[in-house]
Amino acid sequence: DDGDGYTERDGDCSDAEASVYPGAGEPTDGVDSDCDGTVDEGSDYTDDDGDGFAEIGGDCDDGDPEAYPGAPERDNGADDDCDDTVDEYADDADGDGYASVSAGGEDCNDGDGWVNPGLSEFCDDIDNDCDGAIDEGCDGEELDALDEPKGRCGCGSPGGPPGGTLLIAALLGFALRRREETP
Repeated sequence: DDGDGYTERDGDCSDAEASVYPGAGEPTDGVDSDCDGTVDEGSDYTDDDGDGFAEIGGDCDDGDPEAYPGAPERDNGADDDCDDTVDEYADDADGDGYASVSAGGEDCNDGDGWVNPGLSEFCDDIDNDCDGAIDEGCDGEELDALDEPKGRCGCGSPGGPPGGTLLIAALLGFALRRREETP
């Protein structure tokens, strides 16, 4: 009917449009021009690898279904989570989910799992949250009662951590973050 040389029997999915037929080019126009059942494949608007993201939605490698915004970072020389940093968790010496500053990450002390930008500040003379300030909000309190270097458990009453609540919250947050990052 449209003069493109194909009928519905030949697979023409729109016999009223001469530019729509099996094997036609696929311009970005919101139409399945080549009658293959997919609209605008190969364009920035289509999720070509089936991971739920297209290039227009932030997918940095639409040929890899394991690379998309927020994906777990793999040690593979590629930017899997589309944050413009390659393998940032591969350089995480202390296993806290943050790579060292020297490797392009945010961890100001990658040798200590109790120091990373995802933690709250503890009263231990250390910049636990990597914000450049030490023990902010501690009002001079320091936990010396635990026979470990500067306590490491947070501000609280003499003799131990604050009922364990802060420590438990920090550990649960760390475990949940690591679980989300693990493929």
